Amino acid sequence: MNKFLSAIAAIFCFIFISGEYSVVFSQQKNFSMVLSSFEQDAELGILWDDRVPGLVRAKPVEDHVTEGKKSLRLNFKAKKTDENGIREFKTSGLVFEGYWPFKWFDFENFKTDVFNDNETDVILSVSIGTKGGWYKKEFLLPAKKDSVISISFDDIRKQIPVLKNIVHSLCFTIKAADSDTTLYLDNIRLESVKKTSDILANVRVTWQDNPKNSMTISWQTTFDNEGIVEYGIYRNDKAYTDKVKSSVKRKFPGILGVFHTAKLTNLTPGMKYHYRCGDGFEWNEGLMFNTEPEANEPFVFCAGADTKWFRKELMELLNMSLIWDPKFVIYPGDAVTVGRRYMWDLWFDALTPFASGIPVMPSTGNHELSGDPKSEDVKLYCDYNAVPEKSGTRLYYSFDYGNVHFVSLETELSRGEYEQFKIGDEQIRWLQNDLAKTDKKWKVVFCHSPLFSSGTSHGSDLKAREMLCPIFDKYKVNLVFGGDDHCYERSKSINISMANNTDSTLVTESSKYKKPYSYKVYKGTIQDSYKTGTCYMVSAGMTAQTYNVTGNWWTAFCKKITHISKVTVENDKMTVEAVDLSGNVFDKFVLEPRN
Repeated sequence: MNKFLSAIAAIFCFIFISGEYSVVFSQQKNFSMVLSSFEQDAELGILWDDRVPGLVRAKPVEDHVTEGKKSLRLNFKAKKTDENGIREFKTSGLVFEGYWPFKWFDFENFKTDVFNDNETDVILSVSIGTKGGWYKKEFLLPAKKDSVISISFDDIRKQIPVLKNIVHSLCFTIKAADSDTTLYLDNIRLESVKKTSDILANVRVTWQDNPKNSMTISWQTTFDNEGIVEYGIYRNDKAYTDKVKSSVKRKFPGILGVFHTAKLTNLTPGMKYHYRCGDGFEWNEGLMFNTEPEANEPFVFCAGADTKWFRKELMELLNMSLIWDPKFVIYPGDAVTVGRRYMWDLWFDALTPFASGIPVMPSTGNHELSGDPKSEDVKLYCDYNAVPEKSGTRLYYSFDYGNVHFVSLETELSRGEYEQFKIGDEQIRWLQNDLAKTDKKWKVVFCHSPLFSSGTSHGSDLKAREMLCPIFDKYKVNLVFGGDDHCYERSKSINISMANNTDSTLVTESSKYKKPYSYKVYKGTIQDSYKTGTCYMVSAGMTAQTYNVTGNWWTAFCKKITHISKVTVENDKMTVEAVDLSGNVFDKFVLEPRN
């Protein structure tokens, strides 16, 4: 047994951040909250990272199952043998990044089932990290037997102060001797014999139909109970006059795995509504939204992108924007760092106080999507974001508000090296048809790839520019918002189609992938007024991680800065203001209707 205690074999870490959602308790009976049961192979692509390929391998299999149909097989391969014959393993192999937004210590025990598929016993050390410190406990796993690992939260409280009732990480350390180690892990759970819990979170509103008379409510629950939205025009009696049942878009095992969507229709234009969502017994209360007025009135919308990890800056900017009474936000991509469930839950956890009443209309970013149209992260993007897919698809779409036509484009899925980039013939045809049939005075497009960016991290998407600019010229698009480069940049008035093809200057620019590309800029590409050209913006500053920006032949103004863009729409003008975290306007310009 001394051999077991002499060498650290491997660390199997779970890292996550818990939110501040309250847990509502109901019936007094035995209850188990499953955190992960490994039923879907996609969990490895969405939640797991193999940090040391070849040393630790994980795969859902149908062996040694205690819950459902699969368990997780972990193969820890020995790295070397020391002078005493002890086989050592690489420290830190497999990392599980999860997000379970509730308080562990409202339960009584942490448990998981483990099968030791070795000829010798194994000692498993389990460490739980809280805001108050670390708790550690060791367990002997008998050879070729199932074991149940159980830790009492009361025991943890006796050893360390539990601050904010939050657990931030969970580590399994395997101590092995003279052979490779294989374990089967299943049914990671929290248990209570006194109370049950229901979770409802990540409430947000978006439009799938006309903003004047409809609103879509989306939220997530842990249990597959019936979903209901009760709502009504906000009056003094605060009565809910109508209700609608949700449809379930998708189900995952574990916390917040049930995705609800409810579409509210036949609403009255220009009214404030209050609503609550739940299952008829437990509710998320006190939520409100507004419908678009019937007549075209002046309004404000905001734009910004590329938050990723920096949710603090996101919420500071959005909270500041409330004084402008924005009707919605357009978000040109990179809401998350990776397209995984835990990241989307973190994003909507931060966003819910704002997005439960004000729509945030997205476009795809390169961090949301891996590039494969059939991948799990594409499905997740669609699960989390309810958009007007009838106008286009679940990845690109359009909608109208007031006298403005908005278009969200998908520029990321087929992206590769410059020569391989394809925005897709189908989307191009859709875009042309969509812009051709709108009669709105103003046209605003937003997409992640910037068509004109002098940011030093990424730069312009030259192929997207080549494909899209002639269309924007033809249909007289006023304003295009891009993201990706974490900075602010505004172009001069650009109209490539009006250029003089005989008088040119040769320029060299780096593409999105740092590949130098030389081309001619013809006289007339830069127009004297936005009446005859399009303004291209990079507004990707909803983050603390800003990039350098240098300016180029198209640049009217640029700055490395955390910011949000405020756009005020009136009948005869559109005023754009770039605002920093302190509320200072550092750039302001006015667009007039196109000639």
